[in-house]
Amino acid sequence: MANNLQSNGTWLIDTPGATPISKQKVKVNYIYWNGPAAAATFVIQDQFGRTQLTATFQSGQQPSWSVQDWWDGLLVPTLTSGTLVIVLQ
Repeated sequence: MANNLQSNGTWLIDTPGATPISKQKVKVNYIYWNGPAAAATFVIQDQFGRTQLTATFQSGQQPSWSVQDWWDGLLVPTLTSGTLVIVLQ
C-alpha cells in the first residue's frame, strides 16, 4: 500500500521515506497508530528534520495522541509497522 493523503484532512501513512509528505504548514489535530506490532517504532518530523513525535509501541498501550499544533511540513522517516492516521484541521 502507499500513503493516502485524503482531501478530507485525514492522511493514512504506512510507507516511511526520506522525502517530506508535505512542505506546507499543517495543523495536526490527532494521530492514531493502527495495527502496530510489539516494539514497533515511528518517528514524525517536520520538513527540516526536527522530531515532532516519536513512539515505541508497548502491549496494552492506547496508541493515540491529541496534538493540536502547527508543524512546518511533515516527514515520516521511520515506521516499522502499522499505519499512522493523521487528522489535520
